[in-house]
Amino acid sequence: MRYAIWFLVHLILVIIGFMGASSPLLVTIVGKDLAGGASASLVAAGISGFVLLFHNFFIDSREKKINELYDSGMRAAFDGRSIVIKSEYATRLKSSSRIDVIGFGLSSFREDYGDKFTLLARSMKVRILLLDPTFPNFDNSYADQRDLEEGNSRGTIARDVEAFIARSSEARASHPNNFQIRLLRCLPSVNYFRFDNELLWGPYLVANQSRNMPTFLVARGDFLFDRLSDHFEKLWNSDDLSVPCESTPKSK
Repeated sequence: MRYAIWFLVHLILVIIGFMGASSPLLVTIVGKDLAGGASASLVAAGISGFVLLFHNFFIDSREKKINELYDSGMRAAFDGRSIVIKSEYATRLKSSSRIDVIGFGLSSFREDYGDKFTLLARSMKVRILLLDPTFPNFDNSYADQRDLEEGNSRGTIARDVEAFIARSSEARASHPNNFQIRLLRCLPSVNYFRFDNELLWGPYLVANQSRNMPTFLVARGDFLFDRLSDHFEKLWNSDDLSVPCESTPKSK
């Protein structure tokens, strides 16, 4: 409504300006020069108003879209994950009291923090969901399928999962309630890393490495955070969708 009023007011200014410039009565009363100057000023004011109107319209549209994204919980977007935005993880890990993670093999996380797993377990609750490399069977596993999709050699994810389980054995043994791993018996749809009231997540796409996938930062308090954290909880708590890592045999 305000744009319509703005448009109408400035349209009237332009019309009056043009009418004034060609009005013999106005020229007779104030003189040709003054009448021409006043008319030109009115036309210029009207045109300036139109320019400002369109500028504000597009700015307001952009601001509305940004606000809608912010209201959903979105805070930032990155063109990669893992080592590509390593500092984003490191900064949040320092002050978190819990982390929840969904990944295939999490090789980068193991390589960066494997020697700190026991230390992390002393100060926070850690829950990890990895892909079960033996499901639905050894010869045709979801892990092997994902290796194919990412262009990796068969068995890459299986080796990463087994290496992660082995590297975390001390932390899980010494802090069994604080460091836990379950293995997914379904294909993860998103990569997920929650730190208390923030989380980093992104899709899994084909024909590229996981670390090159887009990643988004979401804050607690809006629907995206709730939906994604609920997704994790359902995977974690379902015995049909995940099992403790201790109950799964080693892959070939």
